[in-house]
Amino acid sequence: MTSTVHLLQEQFRHLRMVETADELPALLRNAEKASWTYQEFLQELLTHEMKKREEKSVEKRLK
Repeated sequence: MTSTVHLLQEQFRHLRMVETADELPALLRNAEKASWTYQEFLQELLTHEMKKREEKSVEKRLK
């Protein structure tokens, strides 16, 4: 991973987007392979974070 990716991961963590920080390298690879537009990349990134947050919320409610 490049230093830029590490910096982005730290910025996502600072914004409390831990799931996105962890998944960022894979999301970037997918974006490159599929030639996503910036909008598609952002949508995937935010969808991933929202999905993971919802999963955590459901887990907390079930405990």
